[in-house]
Amino acid sequence: MAKNNKDLLLEIGVEELPSDDVWAVIKQLEEKTPHLLKAQKIEAGKISISATPRRLVIYVKNIQEASNVQLERMLVSLIGCLRFKKTMRWMPDSQLTFSRPVRWLVALLDNKVINIKYANVKSSDISYGPRFLASPKIKIKSASQYFSQLKKNKVIVDYQKRKELILKQSQELAKKVNGKIIQDEDLLDEITHLVEFPFCILCEFDKKFLKIPSEVSVTVMKKHQRYFPIVDKKKKLLQYFIVIANQLKENASIIKPGNEKVVGARLSDGEFFYNQDRGYKLGHFRSKLKDIIFHEKLGSVYDKTVRLEKLSDSLASLFNLTKEEREDLKRAAYLCKADLGTALVVEFSSLQGEIGRIYAKQDKEKKTVCDAIYEHRLPNFSGDKLPFSKLGKILSVIDRLDTLAGFFAVNIRPDGSQDPYALRRSALGLVQILSEMDNGLDLRDIFEKAGKNLPVDLNDKELEGLIDFIRDRIRADFRDKKVRDDVVRSVLNGPLGDNIYLSFEMISEVSRLVDNNKFKDFIQTAKRVDNISKNFNFSDFKINTSLFEEKAENDLYRFFRDYHSYSSENKSFKEMLKIYLDSSKYTNNYFNDVLVMAEDEKVKENRLGLLFSVGQLFKRFFLPSEINK
Repeated sequence: MAKNNKDLLLEIGVEELPSDDVWAVIKQLEEKTPHLLKAQKIEAGKISISATPRRLVIYVKNIQEASNVQLERMLVSLIGCLRFKKTMRWMPDSQLTFSRPVRWLVALLDNKVINIKYANVKSSDISYGPRFLASPKIKIKSASQYFSQLKKNKVIVDYQKRKELILKQSQELAKKVNGKIIQDEDLLDEITHLVEFPFCILCEFDKKFLKIPSEVSVTVMKKHQRYFPIVDKKKKLLQYFIVIANQLKENASIIKPGNEKVVGARLSDGEFFYNQDRGYKLGHFRSKLKDIIFHEKLGSVYDKTVRLEKLSDSLASLFNLTKEEREDLKRAAYLCKADLGTALVVEFSSLQGEIGRIYAKQDKEKKTVCDAIYEHRLPNFSGDKLPFSKLGKILSVIDRLDTLAGFFAVNIRPDGSQDPYALRRSALGLVQILSEMDNGLDLRDIFEKAGKNLPVDLNDKELEGLIDFIRDRIRADFRDKKVRDDVVRSVLNGPLGDNIYLSFEMISEVSRLVDNNKFKDFIQTAKRVDNISKNFNFSDFKINTSLFEEKAENDLYRFFRDYHSYSSENKSFKEMLKIYLDSSKYTNNYFNDVLVMAEDEKVKENRLGLLFSVGQLFKRFFLPSEINK
């Protein structure tokens, strides 16, 4: 690099950002910064993106010759293009929005300030330290000294370094009590985005709370307080936890008792509600579901559980269940929502399913029933684990079928970003589970069965809308996996489109072959076959081999006949698609050697009929016409 290359720094100082926004902005800046540099024709070296709750930082090394105008435009565009799920306005008479108010800007090219203005804030070389030091001013000497200066002032700007520090300190503290932290990447990421200078503190709660279900204590510590619970070598919960403070080490004596008091109060609540519940069996709480409205047109949650029982009966044969499995599934359907009526779940709603399993186990219900009660809500969110037991998978499917059929029957569906009943999540979960279940389930059939139990009618129009909605989720899933849209469309619009398991299998196979030259030849030939014969109706046509005049006709017919015999032998997709790849030589010879539109009407009809029949074979698994060249 030339000697006049310089380093560029932009720090956007803000009020504390939600942890989700910190992560989202890092990803946006990583994507947008190189594009905006290129748009301004600015050549640069390595780009580093960092963030804390109070600052977003872009550091670019080796900026080559660039004018102030170019840099100003690039930096203002970079700030202005950031997007957030929720935004706020804080300036009178201004439409400008951001996740939180912008309070300062540092913009430097080496040690020279780049003059920009955003949200009525002018850039300078002044940054600010952490709030626990009263946000002292920090005069940044140069872009290259920014990170070291902030660290000296108790701000660790680099996300990864903060994360590693939190993990290291937490593990060391847990070892002191012969334990280890419950590893949770999502929680670790969230905490990392909540602090600028992490300091970990070992805390303790009363051992008496170890008598209540550990799931309650873990939920209190992780989800309510953002603490790390500690377990022993056998993964049994200990009475210790770790607090991650955004503070100085010398303030630990003040922070520790305050956090212990908060956890003690929450665990005391949990103990009270748990003891209140255990005077009854899980089934007792079903009657309370009558007071919980699922939807005004679909009845109560109690009504929903009655529908789940009926649906478990009607779908049992499709899942090839034994008599014992059918009884267990029906029992799980009967109990799966009961914990919604417990005091503990009313207080700690995220424990739904887990408390049901715990109480069912205490009531001596069968393990298969207990597991299905817990698993029927999985997956709860994107990336969550799927049900792992047979009955858990089936009950989760049944629950989602009822939910989706019900809301579409009353004409409620997601609109843009609005999805108050989480129907997209429910549909995606259904897709993920069915994609792993080789039961030959037909979407249309199972939704029709679900619709029969509803208090409202699921008509044909709503059913078609529901099927399209499910297919949209499949398309979105494969789009995330970088699978071509035309490949997905070719399968979903074909004869396998209503079978999620087979659709996923075929999409994977076609995607694997789509760039294969022989497959490309097949697609081109299949389209030609379809174009020539599509205007003729040969659905009941019988090919007359006595009218064949050319060898190519006999060869293509033999391919057609042999393919039929292969189809009846239940060959794998890979074997069947290999036959597709080998078909081009027969179809190409046919087009080269045979005059399809013969003068003799019977010969012409026979030749078109043969092409039509071959074309129907080509559409057995997917539609070649949907595949782009």
